[in-house]
Amino acid sequence: MTKRRVFSAIAVLILMLSCALPAFAADAPTVEAKSMILIERNSGDVLAEQSADDMVYPASMTKVMTCLLALENLRLSDSVTVSETALADLDESGSSADLLPGETLTVEQLLYCMMLSSANEACNVAAEAVSGDIDTFIALMNTRASQLGCTGTHFANTHGLHDEDHYTTARDLSKIALEALKNPEFRKIVSTAKYTVPPTNLSGERHLSTTNRMIVNSESNPYYDKRVSGVKTGFTTPAGRCLIACAEDGPLSLLSVICGCDTVILESGDLEFRSFPETKKLLDWAFSSFTYDVVLTTLYPIAEIPVSHAAGANYVSLAPKNELKSLLPIDYDSEKLTYQTALISEGGVSAPITAGDVLGSVTVSYGGKELGSTDLVAIASIERATLWDYLSPAKSGAVGLLRTVLLIFAILLVAAIVYTVIARIRKKKNKARRSRR
Repeated sequence: MTKRRVFSAIAVLILMLSCALPAFAADAPTVEAKSMILIERNSGDVLAEQSADDMVYPASMTKVMTCLLALENLRLSDSVTVSETALADLDESGSSADLLPGETLTVEQLLYCMMLSSANEACNVAAEAVSGDIDTFIALMNTRASQLGCTGTHFANTHGLHDEDHYTTARDLSKIALEALKNPEFRKIVSTAKYTVPPTNLSGERHLSTTNRMIVNSESNPYYDKRVSGVKTGFTTPAGRCLIACAEDGPLSLLSVICGCDTVILESGDLEFRSFPETKKLLDWAFSSFTYDVVLTTLYPIAEIPVSHAAGANYVSLAPKNELKSLLPIDYDSEKLTYQTALISEGGVSAPITAGDVLGSVTVSYGGKELGSTDLVAIASIERATLWDYLSPAKSGAVGLLRTVLLIFAILLVAAIVYTVIARIRKKKNKARRSRR
């Protein structure tokens, strides 16, 4: 490859990165993981990424897609029955809620088993309830992934047990998770630390605990973070320790995806799952570096446009149609926000004008990055002038002078007409007298 091609490739890469990340992004910390991506959910901005398009194994993070499809196709109150096929070909050492053949429970209870205990058999039960059989459901998983814009994902099972043909990327997992988080029932389930499944026809109560230790408020839990409200862990030996987490603090709402972290043996002999502290590292950095703030409000006009043929004011003030919020550095200077307005006509518009009419647009930028745009609308209505408006007592300025001139002209015109009519009448009378003589 020539030097020119090398430099061109580097330039393209730099351009791609600059488009993906905010222009004012601080340096993100490096995480000990195969790949990761961090997204601000309100704006959709990618705050940080690391090998986000590399192939990884999703392990039990697969269950986010399975749960999403169950919520999209089943009612929580529906009853489902565990079949023999749902329990077949599962790794006995894998996560389970010990569901039994012939056992009946609700979809809601099944999803808590799936997302808290990470029960593999619960995924197959949901698949059969949605599609009739597991293979058809897996095809639906791949179709839904494609619909969400996933380009590096292929599902081969419903639960995430290792399969060489079952893979994804951190970026694709973020797309699936963001879609799932739109569902309030999904958010409720994945933010629950403990749940009790009531007795069924074949079992007593089941007490479930989440595998996501970042939402477990316990003095003995070093991973608890009150900002975190979900979503799902994952682990197989090939996949490593994985975690999708969502967190809120103040105006920011974050989604973090970390894949392929290590399991470390501490001096105490305890195991440390590095996916938790590495996620916390990312969250701490983002919450201390960014804010999500209003950059444009509908409450105040920011421009005006001349109005001709108006019965009242000869201009109308314009305000933003929509409020705009944007991701910004936490220490940003509001005085450095720039606003570029564009009117539909620099020469102005003609009355009548109705409040809310779109008469321009405004674009907000900060630090060379465009933050957003919205329409500019009239804040008041203006009637079109009638002849009487032009003949009414004069106002100050050019409009007043024009009305004065028009008033004088009108008086002279009326006088001329009256004079002409009287002259014609007199002429006719004089002519009649001469005829009689």
